[in-house]
Amino acid sequence: MLFIGDFSLKAKLILLPFLFVLLFFLWRKIKRTKTSYEEFSKDKTQNSTTISWQWHSPPAEVDLEVEQSADESRLRLYSTRSSTEIFCGLAGIVFATLTLCMLLAALLNTGGNYTYTISPLGLACVTPVLLLLAYGLCSVETPVTDIILSPNRLIIRRRFAIYFHKSTTYAAHKAKGLTITANVQNILQSTVDQFYRLPDFYLYVKKGFGPSKRFILRCTPKQTGWIVEGLNQWVSFIVH
Repeated sequence: MLFIGDFSLKAKLILLPFLFVLLFFLWRKIKRTKTSYEEFSKDKTQNSTTISWQWHSPPAEVDLEVEQSADESRLRLYSTRSSTEIFCGLAGIVFATLTLCMLLAALLNTGGNYTYTISPLGLACVTPVLLLLAYGLCSVETPVTDIILSPNRLIIRRRFAIYFHKSTTYAAHKAKGLTITANVQNILQSTVDQFYRLPDFYLYVKKGFGPSKRFILRCTPKQTGWIVEGLNQWVSFIVH
């Protein structure tokens, strides 16, 4: 028993420096995030007295790409895929594929032998659960890839299930009650592969008294400030 106690004490003494190193890196990340958020809060990079429904030309330090046409103005955001996005997206695709295969096997089973397939009642109970699970896994991380402005609507496109996209549209005639803000991602919500860099930003779009819809911006603080300012200018132009 004395040997076990001594071994436990030695193990604690060995692990203590690693704990201090971990706390140091966590403190440094929190400090960097705080500095980043302060920079984002003070940043106003649109710097244009002309308010229009289009994106303004981004300055060099923002480093974003805008495509202009007669009826729309598109902001492209090229973001890398995190390990969380890849893992959850693949898991969601696998669940959806297995569900469709199970559904197909049950539909092709006309002989009534359910030894290797599921019964119709079981299929009706299991299929919605598996599809919801697949959709939930694919929706864990859906970063914004495009923000499209036009005189009639605002469209926010997100990457979904690694390769696909889904869009959220806000009509211009409902822009009067639209509130657009952003905030830095919480440290505890950062994924493992984001530990070496600043966390993402969350873009919040709120309509009236309803709940805010959250979007992931995989951008720098300066880019996030420029995007929020541009979206609020679009709202001001549409409303007035």
